[in-house]
Amino acid sequence: MIGNRTSPRFRKRDSSSGRWIMRLLFLLFGAFLILMGIVGVHRGNRWTVVHNPIFDQPQLAPTIGFCFMGFIFVVLGAIPWGRGDGSKR
Repeated sequence: MIGNRTSPRFRKRDSSSGRWIMRLLFLLFGAFLILMGIVGVHRGNRWTVVHNPIFDQPQLAPTIGFCFMGFIFVVLGAIPWGRGDGSKR
């Protein structure tokens, strides 16, 4: 039949097929960033040249920043994503 809704040209493509790959990449990249931050703190690498004169110790902001960024990526990979177009079916 012409115009049949079950024909291949009228079927919607499944948009969630590539979504799990992106979520997995977010999880892996976030875990890698967290691991880099933990190893950096454990080995004593502060990756800063700034010395905090008030507390008389080096700042840990860049190394801890890797952990925070990794946590954000892990959360983005772990939560389910919506369709993004505002329609709920």
